Amino acid sequence: MKKRRGQSILEYVIIFAAVVAAVILGARTLIKPAVEQGMKDTASAMNTATGKLTNIGQ
Repeated sequence: MKKRRGQSILEYVIIFAAVVAAVILGARTLIKPAVEQGMKDTASAMNTATGKLTNIGQ
């Protein structure tokens, strides 16, 4: 009987790991575009601010 109990726990662990992996991959797919857009917005704001600083010295 103990062998069967250990086997069922292992099966649940494998299923749980598969579910967690699926959630992580799904979240990555949904979050990636938002992060990329945030990086682009930040780069644009930094370029704008740098441009204003170089115009002050002229």
